[in-house]
Amino acid sequence: MKESDSVQTFLEAVETVGETRRLVLEPLTEGQITAIVDSMLGGAVPEVSRAVVAQAKGSPLYAVEFLRTLVESGALQGGGKEGWRVADRSLLDEGQGGGVTGKIAERVELLGDEERAVIRLAAVLGNPFDFDVLTGAAGRRWGN
Repeated sequence: MKESDSVQTFLEAVETVGETRRLVLEPLTEGQITAIVDSMLGGAVPEVSRAVVAQAKGSPLYAVEFLRTLVESGALQGGGKEGWRVADRSLLDEGQGGGVTGKIAERVELLGDEERAVIRLAAVLGNPFDFDVLTGAAGRRWGN
């Protein structure tokens, strides 16, 4: 069974439950994104938090991926007892420079054809997008 088949099976099963509810999540606040960053770093690093808040625009996924990109690229180094230090300000100052977007794109490529097609449709619709418009454009109905 392909992964896209299991997703299809799951969506069909959800539709048969009868009572499903869509949750609309608002963007996180600056303080909430800062709390995520501080938690991941084991303490406050205001310079990093400000950069992540500016890039994330309320998205916890984007915040986490941007922070991971900073560490993986070497722009943010250290941790442990000595704490974190910014080794390369360019990524902080210039934003993700394709880093986070590139990482997300790599993960999207691991998805099945159907899932990638839906993600492409959502991307065309913009942020935020109407779920009903997405399902109509995808030619199927998910949820209630």
